[in-house]
Amino acid sequence: MNQKKESILIVDDNDDMLNLLQRHLKVFKYHTYKASSVNEAINVLKYNIIDLLITDLNMPEVNRRIWFIRSNTNLRISRIGS
Repeated sequence: MNQKKESILIVDDNDDMLNLLQRHLKVFKYHTYKASSVNEAINVLKYNIIDLLITDLNMPEVNRRIWFIRSNTNLRISRIGS
């Protein structure tokens, strides 16, 4: 039986990091979305159900607090790293 894999949104302004994460997640058959800007990520969140958001918190367009406020779609937030 085929079980639905979770959808993961990866947000980073570094294309190398986006591609690296996407390649690794696809090995495990996760459905992935990529966004290289906060505005692009907001658009993905608007039109898709996302189970996990992996993001660079140092995006150039907005500060961390605004990013979380703008992206909040009842996401449970866990911080990994510094």
